[in-house]
Amino acid sequence: MNIIIKSTDFKAGNNLETFVREKVKKLFRQCNSIIRANVILRKGSSKNPENKLCEIRLVVPGYDHYVKKSSIGYQICFTVSRCFAGNFKKK
Repeated sequence: MNIIIKSTDFKAGNNLETFVREKVKKLFRQCNSIIRANVILRKGSSKNPENKLCEIRLVVPGYDHYVKKSSIGYQICFTVSRCFAGNFKKK
């Protein structure tokens, strides 16, 4: 299980990184073919209230799975992991 977390424009705290790892580990449990998860956390413009941006790329054999979501907080952004979980349950 290889999870890479990158945060640009800010330093992610331990609580945020722990939260990200917990959510991504659930995806690894759903599908055994995931090789690596790349998570990028960014801050957008301060003018936009939904300025927290999260990108998740799951590296799997064949085509990678990718999702990008912006929201008020990073915790809310991780509801996108439900999209991945739904896709893996169907396979």
